[in-house]
Amino acid sequence: MGAYTGPITLYYGEEIGDELEGFADQVTNDCAIAGKCDDHVARMSGKIEGVTGVTLTTEQADLKNYVKELMTLRAHHPSLAQGTRNNVVATTSAYADLKASSDESILYIVNTTASHQTIAISQDKLSFSGSLNDLQTNDNVTLASGFYNIDLAPFQARFLLLEQ
Repeated sequence: MGAYTGPITLYYGEEIGDELEGFADQVTNDCAIAGKCDDHVARMSGKIEGVTGVTLTTEQADLKNYVKELMTLRAHHPSLAQGTRNNVVATTSAYADLKASSDESILYIVNTTASHQTIAISQDKLSFSGSLNDLQTNDNVTLASGFYNIDLAPFQARFLLLEQ
């Protein structure tokens, strides 16, 4: 979502992982009495922090903060939303795009597995030989023997700014 080109839409509750149990289940008998006709059932539970008096769980608060961090990242780095996209890696275990504008280039990379892995990307794929700065942690990945070796935790995504 953070590296998606173009505008994005967040529906109420998505920022906390909210779901209405059984929303997609079709009810055929007395759906109006049960309040489950698919034409008037909400897709969320109505939990809105600070409005409906709910307290978010730790997991919901963590997800909300992460979504906020991603939206802030998009606001500060327009190449994520408006830049060109060049795919660098697309396998069953990893995906990476180079998002570029006239002002900056950012490598978005994600581990799509439940295992830690290190993804090696050649400098030739990026046409770049400087360092990669993680925009969320400020860690740097440097070139070693013509490759950037990028460590990723299970299901982790990183936004790496190409810096000279």
